[in-house]
Amino acid sequence: MHTRQVTMSFRFADETDKLVSCVQVQRKSLLITDEKLSKVLDARRDEVLLQTNAAMQANLEMLKRIAFIAGEENQKPSKISSNTLKDSRALKSLTTIATMYLPASLIAVSIANDDTNKAAADVDTRQSSAQVLCGFGHQLRTIILAEALRWPQNSGFTL
Repeated sequence: MHTRQVTMSFRFADETDKLVSCVQVQRKSLLITDEKLSKVLDARRDEVLLQTNAAMQANLEMLKRIAFIAGEENQKPSKISSNTLKDSRALKSLTTIATMYLPASLIAVSIANDDTNKAAADVDTRQSSAQVLCGFGHQLRTIILAEALRWPQNSGFTL
């Protein structure tokens, strides 16, 4: 009976050694699998980081283009404003010319009418007034045309 127990204990020890060696082999296999999975996950993470970086670069380039276009759009109102200022100056000079010559023409017509009425009673006053107005109108037209020819040079406006 004692030999039987000794035999069984050897068998149990052999079985235990086999199990321990099997567990060690399995453990090594799991460690190798763990390392391989870690490498795969690291590679995938690196790939995702590269894709994210490329997408961010593309977005940055697009934002730069949008900012450049917005900058150009912001310059357009400034140019329009400066052109409007030049036009305003030109219109101011034309208004000044008209303001100076319009009352002068009214005074000239009224003086001409008075002189015409006094000097020649037999001449039709309407015809004489029309001649004075035509003469003054011709002078006014000449002055306005001369200013109009100078206007693009003074205002910076080009046709």
